[in-house]
Amino acid sequence: MSDDLAARQQSSQPQATIRSPEHKIIYADSFSIKVTPVDFSMTFAVQNAMPFFNPNTGTSTVINVMIEQFTVAMPLPSFKLLAEHMAQVVGVIESEIGHIRTPSTAKLTPEHLETIRHNFRINPLA
Repeated sequence: MSDDLAARQQSSQPQATIRSPEHKIIYADSFSIKVTPVDFSMTFAVQNAMPFFNPNTGTSTVINVMIEQFTVAMPLPSFKLLAEHMAQVVGVIESEIGHIRTPSTAKLTPEHLETIRHNFRINPLA
């Protein structure tokens, strides 16, 4: 979607919204992202403890797992709008309730960002 098209859609009359019969609300407390030169996808998951039986040792233990619930993929212009809207909403929320703490281990590292850059360089748009 071009910037012109996005601007026209935002300034035109509101679009009707119809909810799909398959629409679901699913709780997620974790996510992972994937970026390509043409789209962005986010997989939502929940963290959960599950029993695990190790057949090699014959022992059982509880392990923490990520249970992937669903993935949303979108073109980069839609992703950019989503990111801008989310940043604005977080700003409003924090202005009302204060800083929202997030785990430092969940932050993107320079290595993560370099991997994204590298993937763009080896997979450029044709």
